[in-house]
Amino acid sequence: MSIDFKSFLIFTIVLILVNQVNAQDSIPVPRGKPLSRLLEEKPKEVDSLKLLTYNLRNINKKDSFRIKGLDKYFQQYDPARNRDFDYAHLGNMGSAAMPMAFNLQPRVGFRLGYDQYALYQKTEKDITLFDQVRPFSELFFSGGETQADLRMKALFSRTFANDVNWVIDYDRISQEGIYENQLVKQTSFLTSLSFRGKKKLSLFFTYIINASSEEINGGITDVNELSIASNSIRTNVPVYSSDAESRLQNQNLIFNAFYQLGNDTIESEFKNSIQYQVQTYNEFFRFTDASTSTDSAFYKNYLVSERGIRNYNDLFRVRNALFLNSQFKDYYYFKTGVTHDYNSVDLSSSTKKFHEVYLTFNGGIQVKKALKINADFYYGLLDVANEFGLDANANLRLTKNQGFNFKFATSRFGVNYIQEKAMLNESFFYDIDMKPVFTQAIGAEYYNEKYHIKLGGKLQNTFNFTYYDTLSLPRQDPGLYAVSLLYGSYDIKYKSFLMENFVYLQNHNKELLNLPTVFTKSSISFYGKIFKEKMLLKAGLDFRYIVSDYLPQYNPVIGQFYLNESTENKPYPLIDGRVSFKVSTFTMFLKYENLTSFISEDYEFQVLNYPQFDARFRFGILWNLWN
Repeated sequence: MSIDFKSFLIFTIVLILVNQVNAQDSIPVPRGKPLSRLLEEKPKEVDSLKLLTYNLRNINKKDSFRIKGLDKYFQQYDPARNRDFDYAHLGNMGSAAMPMAFNLQPRVGFRLGYDQYALYQKTEKDITLFDQVRPFSELFFSGGETQADLRMKALFSRTFANDVNWVIDYDRISQEGIYENQLVKQTSFLTSLSFRGKKKLSLFFTYIINASSEEINGGITDVNELSIASNSIRTNVPVYSSDAESRLQNQNLIFNAFYQLGNDTIESEFKNSIQYQVQTYNEFFRFTDASTSTDSAFYKNYLVSERGIRNYNDLFRVRNALFLNSQFKDYYYFKTGVTHDYNSVDLSSSTKKFHEVYLTFNGGIQVKKALKINADFYYGLLDVANEFGLDANANLRLTKNQGFNFKFATSRFGVNYIQEKAMLNESFFYDIDMKPVFTQAIGAEYYNEKYHIKLGGKLQNTFNFTYYDTLSLPRQDPGLYAVSLLYGSYDIKYKSFLMENFVYLQNHNKELLNLPTVFTKSSISFYGKIFKEKMLLKAGLDFRYIVSDYLPQYNPVIGQFYLNESTENKPYPLIDGRVSFKVSTFTMFLKYENLTSFISEDYEFQVLNYPQFDARFRFGILWNLWN
């Protein structure tokens, strides 16, 4: 039994025992009829008296927690596919990934720029607190054909006396690939402790750690090797590197204090508070390949020494922030203040220290019940002078079940550090001065909740867009880079037949990124209750088809995806078969992936030279525990 699986079992048993002990002194709550309450075709909204959630953006706004059911993507255990807009990765769950749909986010605060594992990591935005009567746990486990092929998640919340809430949010990925030197380990852990027993003072402590470790083989040397009979054992397929590995790790310790102004916030209509935040953040990225003499075709100009390649970056940040929060019922809220960051960056033998100050505002207003507007704004001072960003969203509800969402965003920000500087083997490999990036985005979306329809579009224009050319060197385009996106989702349900569809079309005016032009995926299912309506069953097929003329390449030395203009890509129709069911608080899926490989001689690629898995079996379970 692997260490990861043992850890998961021990952690599960501890949570169950904690819940059983806590159940002895929990306030009695009527349980009702569990099957009629939990066997539903949609996720169940828990009684608001039992479990409420809120976040640090607005600690006075609470929403009911929703128990997950057989939703659209329950069987998609891989984070890269558990969404509408998929990510492309190196073939392994947890491996370096990039979004297939273009969405350039502004850089607020200094960043090293290693975003290849951001999909799997928790941040300050993931802090969720609970207001509850009974302890709650949500456990998820998914395994494959080997013990080194797993994903496990655990969410636990317990409220103690004096309104003290403790939350644990854990996510672990271990994926051993079928090719040589292809192992991924991802760990993301968040724990938060809140104290809200005082009338005016609320305290929140949070610790977050993310660790991403990956063995990288550089991909296969020749796609024709996959068709050789002896290479049906995929470890026999030649790869570019047998020693390369990378690690990205960050830790974040956050303290927030809210002091309520004026009358008791529970009774008053106006709720005002002062918020103080202090946090420390440490991140490092390390890449090593001890023997690169045979890897010249892969590393190209990054092969600075035949004795090996090393790249190490370290960032340490201390943040202090002060905010004023105000809210009047549900009519408006705002949060405005100032943030100061002290940054220290270490590039092996080079160190840089600097300060950043941001003036920030975010807020929203509700105009009757039809219109809701939210906006975020920041402006930089000192070393980030003249950087700014505005992100505004509006929801116009036409009827109870349909309406429009509108978006406008504009920003000016500096590039990431790795886009300007890279130090290999303690010597600068490149040191470039880049201009600030300026981008604007507009978007609109129509939605109909009754008929499960979404239709939308987005246009994003960027000046001084920074990318990596065919040699994986950073470049900046001085002109306009425009990307347009049209998308739609719609579900068709007739009796026990369900068809779920999502598609988007993407177009850009220059080949600076390798992006899909057409992306579509559909699911066909039998969806209904069986066994005297004791079990909810969803069984069928999942389809995905992507049209992309060229696939991106990946350079693990700097952890960046770069441009490919020479090797064309052939679309691959991916088909998965699966069965999912739910009984009370227990949900499970059984899945056989890539059925296409039985009828096609082609192979699926999302990144050049990195084939996806052959056909394989997968299962997963989700268990909600209440006491």
